[in-house]
Amino acid sequence: MVDGEQARLVATRCGHCSRLTFPPAAVCPQCWERVDLRRELLPARGVLYAWTVVHIPDSGIAAPYAIGCVDFPDVSVRIVGRLVDWTEISAGDPVEFVAGVLRERAEGSLVGWMIRKAQV
Repeated sequence: MVDGEQARLVATRCGHCSRLTFPPAAVCPQCWERVDLRRELLPARGVLYAWTVVHIPDSGIAAPYAIGCVDFPDVSVRIVGRLVDWTEISAGDPVEFVAGVLRERAEGSLVGWMIRKAQV
């Protein structure tokens, strides 16, 4: 992934009970199925449910930064992640996921998915 490049999140769908789980799991948390699990992309966009600003970070993370909860209403999943920018975003806004640096470490940058307001 390249910093700022769009990212897609992968979940697990249980073939027995249809439960969708993020992050992907080796066992369905609802029915304990272990065999009939398949990977499925979450929708490219979600809706920001709520967010907050963190002022006291862990080592390697610049503060302040914001964390947001994102709903995928069509698939009944809610996830939490770091916001790219929180100055122009509100609960209820459509959001998408991009690659970004989550933490700086001695062995290099830790890159993962981040949340940003959806581009029109």
